[in-house]
Amino acid sequence: MHHFFQIIIHKMRIFIQRGNSVDKLFGLLFFSTVILPDCFGQNDSLVSNLAAKKQKNILSLNVGVHDGFVFAHSRQVEFTKGSRPIGIELGISWQRNDTQTVNICNCYPRKSFLIAHYNMDNAILGKVYNIAYFLEPTYRSAEIYFCPLGQ
Repeated sequence: MHHFFQIIIHKMRIFIQRGNSVDKLFGLLFFSTVILPDCFGQNDSLVSNLAAKKQKNILSLNVGVHDGFVFAHSRQVEFTKGSRPIGIELGISWQRNDTQTVNICNCYPRKSFLIAHYNMDNAILGKVYNIAYFLEPTYRSAEIYFCPLGQ
């Protein structure tokens, strides 16, 4: 787990070094409000909720740091060669976790709100700001929740 946080911090440094003052402010805000609080442990609420036979709704914060490269596969996109896009995303999710909801839709619905920023590392491609809201089904097997994602 310690290695994971080292990678996240390294990617944040690269993101902040590449960007302008708005990128640096966004990165610093993101890091201080999302990454640092997640470094501390949390209570195991699932065990106590199962004992009470009534589970509470689940609220979660999601963080993503993405990087990659561009493969120029044709002459039309040759201008993107050598670009190294990097981005961060911040999300919040709220999941229903009661029997009545499962009886209605045969899943645990999760509502999420996502804010993301990507620096495409290319003057023509520029930067991307993304705000999204989505609703996705979440399923449960024993005590594990899972959600099929397509990316």
